Amino acid sequence: RKRKMEGGDEDIVISNRARNGKAVPLNSPEGILLVGVGLAIGTLICFNNMYFGLQTGFISMMSIQSALLGFSCYKLIGRFWTI
Repeated sequence: RKRKMEGGDEDIVISNRARNGKAVPLNSPEGILLVGVGLAIGTLICFNNMYFGLQTGFISMMSIQSALLGFSCYKLIGRFWTI
């Protein structure tokens, strides 16, 4: 989704709602953190599926595991770094 910023430029937003009900622009520190953690978790699950898929022929989407990993990462990072 896109929204108009004050300067008339458009920024890509990651989600409709953030902590205070405001959209999170991609170029903000919180947006970069969200994308970075998502890429790290996605890469980990991709290699996990490749490893087990080549060994056994069975893969899993791991949606619940991804959500739990993401939630725990954000909680852990939130304790040490406030944006």
